[in-house]
Amino acid sequence: MPNTVSGSFPEVWSKYMARNFDAEAVMAPLVDRSVEADLATEGDTVHVQKFGDVTVSDYTVGTDFAATAVTLTDDTLVLDQQKAFHFTIDDIEDAESHLNLLKGFTERAMISMAHAIDDRLLGHYADVDAGNIIGSDLLPETLTPNNIYDYFVDAGKLLDDDNIPDNRFAVIDTATKAVILKSPDFIKATATGDAVVRNGILGELAGFNVVVSNRIATVSGVNNLMFFHPELISLAVRIPPNRFKEYDVEKQFGRGVKGLSLYGSKVFNPTAGVVLKKAA
Repeated sequence: MPNTVSGSFPEVWSKYMARNFDAEAVMAPLVDRSVEADLATEGDTVHVQKFGDVTVSDYTVGTDFAATAVTLTDDTLVLDQQKAFHFTIDDIEDAESHLNLLKGFTERAMISMAHAIDDRLLGHYADVDAGNIIGSDLLPETLTPNNIYDYFVDAGKLLDDDNIPDNRFAVIDTATKAVILKSPDFIKATATGDAVVRNGILGELAGFNVVVSNRIATVSGVNNLMFFHPELISLAVRIPPNRFKEYDVEKQFGRGVKGLSLYGSKVFNPTAGVVLKKAA
C-alpha cells in the first residue's frame, strides 16, 4: 500500500494570478454626463431645462403682431443610487499571499460597481418612447445574417424621423454579434478607426457604432437591444473623497478598505433611442 507522506510535499503560493474574465461595462462612456459636475453627494438634485417650441405665424405688413409666450420644460436628475463595498485583509494573510491584496480586491470592487451602473443604464430600454419599439415582448424579432441590416436601417429611420443627430450607438448581445459577423453588410472596425478605443466596440453597421455587451439580460425570452444617441440617457457618478477609505482594523492586525459610489441616471429625451425586441 502507498505510504502516507503527503505532508512532506510543500505547498507553494504563486505570485501569479489566474485572469478574471469579466463582463465589460460599456454603457457609461456612451451616454451624456454633462450634468455630473453639478452634483456632489447623495440626494443632490440637478434641474435640467429644455427649450420649448416657438410659435411661427403669418405676418401682414401694417398690422399688430402679438408676442407669443415661450416656455422652458424642467426635469430633474437625483444622485439616488448608492453602492458600497467593505472588506478587510489580515496582516498574516497579506504576508503569505505574495500579492497586493488590498489593491487587487479594491480593483475588483470597482469593477463590480461599474457593472452595477452598466446594468442600470441597460435597464433604461424601458423608458424609450413607445413609438420607437421594434417588435414586442409577445412577438420578438428573429435576427439572421440576411435580415439584420434591415433592422438597423429601420432603427436609424425612427431616429431620423425624430430629428436625432448622428453619433449613434447600437448596444447588442453576444448572440447578435455572431449574427452580424456573418452578415455581408457588416463593416469591420480598422486599427486606425476611433471606434476601437472603446470597450466592446465591434465596428459600424448602417450608421451605428456597434458595441457588444454580455450583460444584456434576457427578460421572458426577450433581449432588448438599444439603438441611441448619447442624449438618450443622462448619467452622473460620484465617489466622494471622504467616502473611500483605507484604515487600520480596530480589533485585529490588518487593513480595511471601504468605498461608496453615488450615481443617478435618467432618460430626458425618450425619442433619442430605439429598442429592438429580439428573440433570445
